[in-house]
Amino acid sequence: MRPILALVLFSQVALTAEPEFPLTEDSKPQPNVPKGTMLKGSYMAKDGSVFPGTEREYQIYLPLGFDKSKPAPFMVFQDGVIYQAPVVFDNLLAKQDIPPLVGIFIKPGVVPAANDKALPRFNRSYEYDSITPTYSQFIPQGLCVDTNGWLYVATSLGIQVCDQAGRVNFIIPTPKQPLDVCFGSKDLGDLFIACGDAIYKRSTKAQGIVSGQMAPIKPPPPKL
Repeated sequence: MRPILALVLFSQVALTAEPEFPLTEDSKPQPNVPKGTMLKGSYMAKDGSVFPGTEREYQIYLPLGFDKSKPAPFMVFQDGVIYQAPVVFDNLLAKQDIPPLVGIFIKPGVVPAANDKALPRFNRSYEYDSITPTYSQFIPQGLCVDTNGWLYVATSLGIQVCDQAGRVNFIIPTPKQPLDVCFGSKDLGDLFIACGDAIYKRSTKAQGIVSGQMAPIKPPPPKL
């Protein structure tokens, strides 16, 4: 009886000793603090890519008032918008405690239900907990961006070109379903598209950017 009583008492002490982490003022919306822009979208992983068939939502936080001609830091969050991050960014930027930065919030993948009687499969545990480099290879593939802030996405329809608001303005056709896309050449003006066992080169009037550079916030008008 005594061991059981001791276990109960220990459990109660452990529960009462759990620390609390109340939100600080930086994690709460503050009056007269400018707010950044949040862009929302979703992405379906194509066949042949990492985690094929999974669909995931993402959001991008764009700060206000930063110098678009200078490189900007960024933060990537794996579970979508968490920790009140956009609110924290707004408050810290308003106090000039951090430089202007971009927030990238990506949710785990979901495999859509196969039919009306099935349920979707949540892929979070497989993606995050597997002891493999697979997840680290997922994010960089199939996406690139140019200096105008336009996004080039490899999809089953070809290379979809989206403006900063996430609207598809046009599609670059490809001979096969593309698996990856990136800018290259000396001036980063050529688009290299991987389709199966072949790589195709297409010259563009755009210029790609390398990691760490920031595109303008204001999106160009859509052509649709």
